[in-house]
Amino acid sequence: MAKYMIEKPQLSFWLDGEGVTVPPEMLGTVTFASEEPETEISTQAATIRQGSGRNNASVTATIFLPSMGYLGNFLRSKFNAATNPADPGNVIIKAGSCSGSDRGVLHIHSTCNEDDKDDIHIYSAVVMNNSEIEFSEDGSALSVELTFHAQPDDDGNLYRLGTGDLTQDVLYDPETDTYEPVES
Repeated sequence: MAKYMIEKPQLSFWLDGEGVTVPPEMLGTVTFASEEPETEISTQAATIRQGSGRNNASVTATIFLPSMGYLGNFLRSKFNAATNPADPGNVIIKAGSCSGSDRGVLHIHSTCNEDDKDDIHIYSAVVMNNSEIEFSEDGSALSVELTFHAQPDDDGNLYRLGTGDLTQDVLYDPETDTYEPVES
């Protein structure tokens, strides 16, 4: 009988040395999309299509928010921490602001897996401030849809599908943004 992946993803985002892990209980749909644009050449014999060598990739995730201040984990440059410990803070978007988009490491791991063989790792993801916040008519949880666009890191890497270590079984540690060997 074939074994199929049953996913319960968690999403980890690291920005400026600090990370947040969104557990499956706070995630709705998570979609990874990748596209390599085509180059088309028309000759007398045929139309030839080939990959351009460029790649665009993104992750779109629906996150159920415990508070609006939770968005500060992803839009850090626009976050204002509260001085009141009971207040989660806020995110302020300013017209004409020169602040850029926040960029960090994005990692998606299935909590049903004991290793990282089915993980998705984006080396440098930009969080675009084009989120949709949904207030549902049935009064259910407040949710936001965020899009993370892959950008090349210093080595030109965009993303990795699968393990982070080809020599041993490892598991991504979202608390430290590192890989730990899986004990047998």
